[in-house]
Amino acid sequence: MSTRRLDELRLSVQDDEDLETTRPLGGTYQPTVPLDGPGLPGEDETGSRASRKNLIIAGAVIAALLAAMLLFRLLIPLGPSTAEVFEDLDIVGQEWTEARQEIRSAGVGDNEYQLVEPESAAADAGAELLVEHVEIDSGSDEVTVHLELDAAGLIAQLGLEGMSWPAAQNALEQAGLEQGADYEVLTDRGGVWVERNWDVAEVHTERPVAAIILTNPMQNQIEDAGQGVADWTEDQWQDLEDTFSGWGEELEGLLP
Repeated sequence: MSTRRLDELRLSVQDDEDLETTRPLGGTYQPTVPLDGPGLPGEDETGSRASRKNLIIAGAVIAALLAAMLLFRLLIPLGPSTAEVFEDLDIVGQEWTEARQEIRSAGVGDNEYQLVEPESAAADAGAELLVEHVEIDSGSDEVTVHLELDAAGLIAQLGLEGMSWPAAQNALEQAGLEQGADYEVLTDRGGVWVERNWDVAEVHTERPVAAIILTNPMQNQIEDAGQGVADWTEDQWQDLEDTFSGWGEELEGLLP
C-alpha cells in the first residue's frame, strides 16, 4: 500500500517537472497550436462574408460620391460653357493654326466643338486655312467653326506676275486652285480669245476674292502703234492748219 503511494507521488512530481520545462520563462502555460493548421470551424466562411460586405459598402460609397459630383457639376457648372467661351473669342479671319491655339488656351478642347473644313485640293494638300465664321446654336449651345481656304495668300506665293497666262494656269492648277471658286480673272481690255497671247499683268490679293489681271502685249503694241499713227496724223493736220492760217493772214495783209 505504501509502495504504491510512493510510486504515484514520484510520477506526479515527474509530470510537474516535465510540464514546467514546456512553459515559457515568467509565463503561464499555453497549449501550442500549429500556425499552419486549420482555424476554428466556420472561421473562413465568416471572414469571406465580412470581406464581401466591406467591398459592397466601399462600392456603394464610391458610387454615391460619383453621383454627387455629377449632380454638383450639372447644377453648378465649374466654368463658362463652350458657347460662352466662343462668344468672347475674336477669331474670324484668323489663320486656323493660331485660332486653334487661342481656343485651347481658353480651356476648350478639340472635341468640344464641330469643325467644317473646305472641300478643296489645295486644302487637302496642306494649304493654310482661315476661320470663315463661327456658328453658335442658341438652343443647344453647340458650336461649329467653319474654315475657308486662304486662296489669296497661296496665290501671292506663286509669283504669277509676268507669267504667260497658260503657264500661270498650270501653276494655279498644280496648287489645287479653281477659277471662279478661289480666284477670278480680269483683263485690261476685251476678252481672252487666244490664251497664249496674254500675260499676267497684276495680282490683287487684298480683295475678298483674289483677282488676276491679264494683258495682251501684242494687242497693246498694235493699239499703241495705231495711237501713234493717229497722233502723228493729228499733228500733221494741226501743222497744215497752222500753215494755211498763216498764209491767210499774209494774204489779208496784201489786199488793199
